[in-house]
Amino acid sequence: MLAFEVMTASPTTVSGADSIQRAAQLMAQIDVGALPVVEDGKLAGIITDRDIVVRHTAHGESRDCRVSDHMTVRDIQVVHPMTDVNDVIGRMEHYQVRRIPVVDDTGKLVGIIAQADIARHLIHPDVYKLGELIAGISTPHTLQLQMHS
Repeated sequence: MLAFEVMTASPTTVSGADSIQRAAQLMAQIDVGALPVVEDGKLAGIITDRDIVVRHTAHGESRDCRVSDHMTVRDIQVVHPMTDVNDVIGRMEHYQVRRIPVVDDTGKLVGIIAQADIARHLIHPDVYKLGELIAGISTPHTLQLQMHS
């Protein structure tokens, strides 16, 4: 199975110029925990509900802050639509991320894969892989190292 077969195509996005409040409202409206940040069709970053809470709200920032003030821009894991889902799962586990943007050869955002997307598309024999994915993402690296030593 390939990334394009499980991804949510054309996900809702925000721009860096959008307000943090707008991003939070969109997340609540469509019931997601992250939104890709897109500029000129290309992925510029990602803003998560955790970014909003930890980088914005916890610091008492004003409502006027922009998405670009608090979005994640470094070390964003992306995959190509033709990436094997097992590789996607491996990246999610290794980098402990719950979602991965899908970009084409030009860097244009074409989709996003969340844990839920994988769960919906895995067939019965792959349930074990889903359990490993959730455990891999949720277990702190230090504990994982101890468990595998």
